[in-house]
Order: sequence, then structure tokens, then C-alpha cells
Amino acid sequence: MADEKQLREEICYAGFQLERQGLIAGTDGNLSALLPDGTLLITPSGARKGMLIPENLLVIDMDGNVLKGDGKPSVEFRIHLEFYKGSPSTGAVVHAHNPMVTAATLAGIDMTEAFFPEVVIALGGVPTVPYATATTPKLADAIRPYVKNHAVLALERHGAVAAAQNPIAALNLIEKAEIIAKTLIFAHVAGSPRPLSDIEKAILLKRREELKGTQPSP
Repeated sequence: MADEKQLREEICYAGFQLERQGLIAGTDGNLSALLPDGTLLITPSGARKGMLIPENLLVIDMDGNVLKGDGKPSVEFRIHLEFYKGSPSTGAVVHAHNPMVTAATLAGIDMTEAFFPEVVIALGGVPTVPYATATTPKLADAIRPYVKNHAVLALERHGAVAAAQNPIAALNLIEKAEIIAKTLIFAHVAGSPRPLSDIEKAILLKRREELKGTQPSP
């Protein structure tokens, strides 16, 4: 596990990339990482994530209490806790307001269908979590059934959230979700996208199981 200094730098870099790529605007989004002592680094509420410096980040406990730093933790800290508690391999969580992912959820596009072989192997699919009120415990309740088996989720009307070993790996998943949604939206505009056959999907899912634990962490 990376030390606190490195995690602070990675969170700030990921926040900068989210803003640079148009995946968040203004003070949108939130990022966190698990520290070696079991506490969490998290972005402060109301801060522009693309302009953070390492000293801006807060340390909180698993109940959301601030242990170090000035300010309040992100109001969405509960969705981060769901991943840390429900998926033991999680080392970082990133939530962004992906425009294309949000558009896909508004259009009812199913991102769990087997359209792309690399997506089936890497992610198994990106399920859409039914709408729940943002900034409230209802959103954390809504994602709870998904966190054990899915590393990246589309949040209906509310972007995406991803969990991985570190902030950069979680950022990669957020970016991948945006490309998936963008490609599917283009495909729906052009015609009727054709998913892979059930047989091919089964082959890819088997390959996914074979590759688990063999992919290097970014």
C-alpha cells in the first residue's frame, strides 16, 4: 500500500485530470483513498477538485468524523464507505459527474450488455444504480447491492463511481466508463447496436475469471 504522501499526490492528480477531461465541473465530484491505519483520505466539501493541493485533503474515520485537516468531508462520503466496507480489495474511490454516463442513464441505455469484448473481460459490465437522492444516505443504500461484484457503477442522473487499488486506477475506470457510454450513445444514434452472442459472452467471462489477479496495478 502506498504511503500517505503518495496517496495525497495521486488524489490531487486524479482530481486535476477529472476537471481537465470535463468529467467534473466546478466543485463537483469527490475522491478518497484508504490509509495504512484504516482511516481515509478524502477531498473536502466545496473544493474545486482540479485545483487541490495535498495539504487540502482531510483524514476521516469510518464514521465520517474529521481526524485531520480543515473543513468538512465530501457530503457523498457514505458512498465511499460502502465500497471500503463491502469490497475489501478497495484502496481508493472516485466519484465524477461523467456527462456521457449520465446521458446514457437518462436514455435508459444498458451498459451491462456485452457490446465490447475488452469491457466484458475488464469489468464484466457497468450496471446502472437506480436513482436515489444525492448527498443523502439513500444513495449509499442504493449502491450497496452492487459494490461486491462491480468496480465501476453508473449512477442514474448522477455520473459514475469507481473503486480500485489506488486513485489512479480508479480514475482509469471512470475514464473507461465515459468511453463506454459515449460509444454506445453514438451507436444508438447510428442504428441499433448488436451485442455479442451469449456463447461469446460466456467465453469472455471465463477469460475474465482466468485473468483475475494477473493484471498489474497502474
